[in-house]
Amino acid sequence: MNQKLKTKNLDNDKHGLVRGLLLEDIVQNISKKLDIEEDEALDLFYTSNTGRAFSDNETGLYGQSALYTLSLFYQEKNIEL
Repeated sequence: MNQKLKTKNLDNDKHGLVRGLLLEDIVQNISKKLDIEEDEALDLFYTSNTGRAFSDNETGLYGQSALYTLSLFYQEKNIEL
């Protein structure tokens, strides 16, 4: 495997780790705010434009705070903060 590909794979692993850490906070917040189960909150988030952007390495949204990402999600869904 060439160095460029190794670096890209390592970056993707780091992105996944960061996403995983943030996702727990995001899902718990949505679940509490909307009074829904966490699995429903997860589905709601990942089917939104914000969730799709969060899962896309190119947008860099995974590198923002959970609160920033939540504010985008709530704005998209017209939910008051």
